[in-house]
Amino acid sequence: MFRTISLPLFYLLLCSCSREVTMPVDSAASERPVTAELRITTEDMLRLATRATDEEAIRDINLYLFGRSNGQSLHFYSRSALVRFDLGADLGERSVQQLRTYTIKWQEEYATLPMSAVTTVAIAPDKGTVTLPTLSVRRTVAKIAYNIRVADKVPDLELYSVQLFSIPVRTGLFAAAASASTSEKDFTEAPLVELPDAARRSCSGVQYLFENPQGTVSSITDQRDKNADNAPACASYLMIRAARGNRTLYYRVYLGRNNTTDFNVGRNTSHTLDITISGDNEVDTRVLGYTLSVTDDFESNRIGSYCVLPFNASLYVNIERTKSEPTLTGALELLTPTDGTLLVDYEECASRLDLPINRQQGSNYYEVIYYPEPLVTAAHAQLAYEVRVRDSYGYESRRRFEHRFANALYVAPPTGGTVTAARALHVEKPTGGTLRAACYEQGCTLTAKAAAGYRFAGWYADEGHSELLCGTETYSFVPATYRTWIYPYFEASKVHIITDIYKVSLECDAPYEVDQDEESFIVPAGSRCTLRVNYELPLFRGWYDQTGGQNVLLGTARSITFTATEKRAVMPGYLSATNLSAAGTANSYIAAAHNAGYRFNSRVQGNGRATTGLTPATLSGTTARVLWESGGTRGGVVAEVEHTGSTICFRTGPNYGNALIGLFDAAGRCIWSWHIWHTNYDPWATAQTCASGYTFMDRNLGALTTSVSDPSLRGLYYQWGRPAPFLHPSSVTSTVPAAFISAAGYEYYVHDPLLDGGSVSMTPARALAEPWAYWSGLYAGDSNDIDDWVTPQNLNLWGNASRSGSYSTSSSKSIYDPCPPGWRVPAPAAFEQASFSRTGTSRNNVYYLRSRTGTSVTYPMGGYFTGHAFRDNGTRVDVWTNAPAQLNGRCLSTSTAFTVSASTINTAAYQQRDYALPVRCVAE
Repeated sequence: MFRTISLPLFYLLLCSCSREVTMPVDSAASERPVTAELRITTEDMLRLATRATDEEAIRDINLYLFGRSNGQSLHFYSRSALVRFDLGADLGERSVQQLRTYTIKWQEEYATLPMSAVTTVAIAPDKGTVTLPTLSVRRTVAKIAYNIRVADKVPDLELYSVQLFSIPVRTGLFAAAASASTSEKDFTEAPLVELPDAARRSCSGVQYLFENPQGTVSSITDQRDKNADNAPACASYLMIRAARGNRTLYYRVYLGRNNTTDFNVGRNTSHTLDITISGDNEVDTRVLGYTLSVTDDFESNRIGSYCVLPFNASLYVNIERTKSEPTLTGALELLTPTDGTLLVDYEECASRLDLPINRQQGSNYYEVIYYPEPLVTAAHAQLAYEVRVRDSYGYESRRRFEHRFANALYVAPPTGGTVTAARALHVEKPTGGTLRAACYEQGCTLTAKAAAGYRFAGWYADEGHSELLCGTETYSFVPATYRTWIYPYFEASKVHIITDIYKVSLECDAPYEVDQDEESFIVPAGSRCTLRVNYELPLFRGWYDQTGGQNVLLGTARSITFTATEKRAVMPGYLSATNLSAAGTANSYIAAAHNAGYRFNSRVQGNGRATTGLTPATLSGTTARVLWESGGTRGGVVAEVEHTGSTICFRTGPNYGNALIGLFDAAGRCIWSWHIWHTNYDPWATAQTCASGYTFMDRNLGALTTSVSDPSLRGLYYQWGRPAPFLHPSSVTSTVPAAFISAAGYEYYVHDPLLDGGSVSMTPARALAEPWAYWSGLYAGDSNDIDDWVTPQNLNLWGNASRSGSYSTSSSKSIYDPCPPGWRVPAPAAFEQASFSRTGTSRNNVYYLRSRTGTSVTYPMGGYFTGHAFRDNGTRVDVWTNAPAQLNGRCLSTSTAFTVSASTINTAAYQQRDYALPVRCVAE
């Protein structure tokens, strides 16, 4: 823009922001009026860019002309129609020195920019108009243009404001600053530019500031280090506020001639900042950020949607960040009037209260207590307040809280009836729990309903039912304070439950009494009762209603639950159990009847008598179970078994056969076992007495028939000295056992000491702990072979009195003897004195023998069992005696057996003790 000025003058001085240029003046010129013409234009701004402010306009011109001695010669002023800065329309008369030191103040907005120039011109005398050189004026401000965008890789980051900081308040109009100020009072900041929604991802703008030459920092080599830690204290910078989710972010961009070392901002310069924001990583020290979370927990104590009191609530101001800048301050403002008192950390808040944020990083906790006086009314049920957190850059976060309160009513859970509430704001009643109701000052209506056998006795203010509030079933409750407890009371009618009170336990949901004379439980009418049989009582059959002389089965479970509404007789029924150990204890018992109850003493080992080398101990078991049973049907031989502490009770199944019941201790270890011989057999009815005086059973132990074609005629097989048996072959010539079912975890297997690596101890105690397992001898294939399942050898396990190196014929029944009460394993003498002879050739895999007195006996050719297979089944008879062998010291690992083969009858054969043979019991 140009403007032409004609005036008489001698010397001319104008103001510019450029360096001074001296032009020659004709000193000989005479002093006389001269008309001069001056044209003024603007100098290009360095890197000038498009702008909104009219950076080219020239207005409010003050022209000063001084002579050689700097005396004032002329001041000329030309004004425009609009003045937008404090330069003043007319500077008035000023000297050269005054002009050189004259300063102007920074403006928040410019319509036109302040400009100046200083130069020297020579005006020669001329009759016409002298045209002076065009005067170029320079701007006294620097232009800061910014273009900010958010990178696509952070789609959730948004821009909110831009602000220019550290702006010099004043600057010289004609004289450039030799150095910048370092005093913060000489600087200010530009107004905050709030960005519209359309500029959340990118924005552009222009700011103007005076020159601020803060120098250079040569140690900065990376633009990420051009930050507050390294910059001069008063260096100018652009602050960008953004947000990512609930995280507030600040990006600080320092001005200067480059991106690293320079912090100088000169007048009449243009700075264009192209800024791309790529994230919120505070490892880049130009980035500051914090995540602010303001919460309270009034809503955690509610009835429905209504907050209830008393409740000491917590207000949390949580700040997550890695740096303590910017500084945060807080305040709480009450937004709604209340009828009560609001305390924040025990300081009353009437309208506004400062919240000290002591932890600039981390969690700040404030206790908030609200006391309505004296109760919550509908008019003042809402509490609203706002928490304001302001940072040192001027941004303020606000979090508004609104909570609606009500008076709380709690009705204790009653026994014997129910309670309902009407006209309340909200009612909650968990099953069997406390009724909770929210209401205003009008209250609500409570209604009580008694259950069967109860009557309502009143509403009480205390748990002990001493302060009566209302005696009727309907109660119009009006609150006197913001929390009330009420206790309804129902009185119970009594019902008598007649049962076996000494063998049955009662569980009742109400207090009860015991009438020992009537043998009954006295319970409140309508109460829920559970009768449970004592597990010490065996073979429970069910519960029977015997009211009025009837006997109706109610259920077979061990417990029965019912509602007590009237007097009744509920009796437990049990299966009658025959005591198999009444005539003496043993390791085998005969159970003759199907589906019948039996029991025996479970605290005695075998017959319970001490013999040579053996001393019995008392058993202390906790549970019993069927380890195995013959046949293919579980429960076919023994249908159920129970342990009662001193007795094992069992019920037989529908099939004859053999079974093994184990007794276990509290640790789950098997401590003893008993053979159950379920057969319709009375050994005394068919017993055979020989000339020797010994009375034999007419069949092997465990045999189920006398039919010679049935493999069960062979009975059970026993390793010598063990009380627990193994099953017979599956046929009269088979090498494999007959079918049987084992309990899970107690399946049959063979212990081989060599295969076990010697890790399994070969002792009677270990055999008792695993009666379902076969124990093999130690066979190394040399002179150290041991044909016995137990080490060291024990000659007394079945009652023989021999010692190592000293054979004895004396014997008696021992605790390991496998025969039933009254019977035992025979001594060798029983067979020797019988003088058995053949009655003819063998038929049907049995031998028919006759004793010396003519008694005819039958022995099946059952052979023996090695643990893996049956040997000589169908060709030879083998049965044990209770004595060790006498041949040349072989008694250490063999025992005497009665054998019959095609060629011989041997009453003193020897057999390896780890083999399993049948047993033919003799009477004690």
